[in-house]
Parts: sequence; structure tokens; C-alpha cells
Amino acid sequence: MQQDCVCFSSASLRGFHSALNQDCYACRPPYFFAVADGVGGGALGEVASAILVRRLGELQAPHPDAVTQALKNADQEISQRMEQEGQGLGAAVCAAIWLTDPKTSTWLAMTVGDCKIMVATRSSLAWRIRWESPNQSYAHCGLTPPAGVSVDSPANMVGCGMPLPALMHSITLAQGERIILCSDGFYTAFNDVQLQDILSQTPQPLSTSSAQIWCEQAQHRGALDDVTVVLVEQVITPTAASSRWWALALISVTAMGMALAWLW
Repeated sequence: MQQDCVCFSSASLRGFHSALNQDCYACRPPYFFAVADGVGGGALGEVASAILVRRLGELQAPHPDAVTQALKNADQEISQRMEQEGQGLGAAVCAAIWLTDPKTSTWLAMTVGDCKIMVATRSSLAWRIRWESPNQSYAHCGLTPPAGVSVDSPANMVGCGMPLPALMHSITLAQGERIILCSDGFYTAFNDVQLQDILSQTPQPLSTSSAQIWCEQAQHRGALDDVTVVLVEQVITPTAASSRWWALALISVTAMGMALAWLW
């Protein structure tokens, strides 16, 4: 017999023009993975992203309603913390997944703002992105941004009232597929072909250094912002019973070979 499990790799690099890294991530295998990007510059964006990841990490196999409530709680906590610090507004955007059904490898995916989730699958030798979360930008939501703000900027953030509900999606992960969670510092550095190339160059199963290499390649391609990547991969490993079966088969084949050699 065989059993499904996940392997993962994670890394985060401070941006070249940043005094500190305002991204935050969490990996609690096999149930929870998240990336958050703090917004606010000097207004403690790193505190906002850490609060958000902590709140989301308190959930296990949640329903969408539970995720919505956790986001509301994080929104209030971040707002109160920023008020206490007196350094202006602070907020965070995020991407998170929870394993809701281990038997079918079904995950609840959630995004707020412009962190992204992608599902990569391989056919023959080529990788492709079969699904990716849309950015909750002003353009995507059909909203007019404030004066001086780009239509590609996040229209929804946690910590400043959350004017829009989070985006949620159910993912059923097949064996060998990968889930990519990342901040905008990563995915804006790659086009589709370049992303397919880095997927093809990454060992399967993932190595512990895979995400670090991805972050470094993003910076080599000109990323100036903080860069964070979490990679999650569905793998199948043999159980103890399966391992014993293969060991017995190997012994039998070896014994048969020795017997034939003796007869010869």
C-alpha cells in the first residue's frame, strides 16, 4: 500500500530597497501554509503580516465562514495595534491554504489582495499553471481607486476595514502537483515561460532549498520588493507493508538468480 503526504519548501528575502522584510509566512505541515505581505512602509507592515498569519494559523480544516471570522478578528487586532503604536495605518494582504480532506487531498485556498496561489501540473516533461488566484485589485473588482493609486493596487487588505470579502477556492491536488504561494515580489518577476522553466528545473520531490532558489532567481530578474515563496507538493510514499513487500520481492529475485547461477 501507499499513502499520500506533502513535502514543502519555504523562503523569504528582504527587498533591496527595504529596511526590513515585511513579508511573513507559516508552514505547519500537512494542514496549513500561508504567505502574508505587510503594507504600510514605516507603519509596521511586518507586524500586520505577522498578526494575520498567526490568526489564520489558529484554524485547522476550516469552513469558509471560520476563515472569514478569523480575518475579521485579524483586521480588528491589526487596527488596534497600529493605533497603539501611533505610526499610521498598517495592513497586510495574504494567501493561505488549509488541508480540509486528507483522503482526497482537498485544500481550501484563500487570498486577500495581491498575494497569489498557483497550482502547477506536469504533462509529459512540461509544467503548466492549471489554476491561479486572481488579484483582488481595483481593476479586477471593477472599482475606481483613490486619486494617485494604480488600478492594479490591492482593493482589499486586512487591517483597514476589509471592504471586500476574501476570495476562496477549493483545490484538489493530484499526485506530483505543486501549490505555489507567493508575494507579489516573486510572481511579478516572471512571465509564463520563465515560470515554466523554473518549475522544470526544480527537483521532484522538492528539496528544502527549492524556495530559496526561487526567491534568489526573482531578485536576479530584478525584483526589488520583499520576495516570499512557499512550495507544497503532493507525493506518494510507500507504507511499511509496501516496503516489506518490495524487500521480500528483492530477496526472492536475488535467491532465484543465485540458484540459476549454481545450476549453470
